Amino acid sequence: IGNPVRNNEIVLNISSDRQGQAELHLVDIKGRTMLIQKQSLNNGSNIVRLTSSGGYLAAGTYVVKAIINGQLFVEKIMVSR
Repeated sequence: IGNPVRNNEIVLNISSDRQGQAELHLVDIKGRTMLIQKQSLNNGSNIVRLTSSGGYLAAGTYVVKAIINGQLFVEKIMVSR
């Protein structure tokens, strides 16, 4: 997939089989929540951009936890500089 980080944003492509809501949590490797974002989703492919509150993501490992229409999905993200 490559590094999904562009201009200090994590760019996610989320597919949904119906319209709904997503709650996305960006968590660093130490378990600290860096960002919580709510997002409306359409049926099909959705591009979602996550930007940390400070505007800068340090190199390292992060976890994106997504609760989409009541289901939990977890994805590991590597930020390289």
